[in-house]
Amino acid sequence: MSVSVYKFGGASVKDAEHFLSVAKIIGDHKGGSLVVIVSAMGKMTNALESVVAPLNDENLNEAERILRDILAAHLTVVNDLKLDDALNDELKNLYDGVILNFPDLIELHYDQIYDQVIGLGELSSSLILTALL
Repeated sequence: MSVSVYKFGGASVKDAEHFLSVAKIIGDHKGGSLVVIVSAMGKMTNALESVVAPLNDENLNEAERILRDILAAHLTVVNDLKLDDALNDELKNLYDGVILNFPDLIELHYDQIYDQVIGLGELSSSLILTALL
């Protein structure tokens, strides 16, 4: 049995149009098992990195503002793709959960804060792509 691995970088999923292209590529896959790896949407890792410094400086309001802007970008893609409202709610709950944990995050070392925040990009892209498929 053959296994194919497709890895889509941030530029491949930077907006709704690109998510549709990725979904077509996956849909056209013939035969064997398929493993799909998807990165954060284009430039989202950089945006998420900009949340870490305010958290490290205990500026929770600024960190929340930036994170809500990032969430808004993901919700725009979800809406452009006309995906189910349940995905909007799932993404909002995911980001709200991180924001609620900000007081705990500021107690951590910079690298630990970084690890807790950066993964949101890949997780968000994975949820969007899964819903699209």
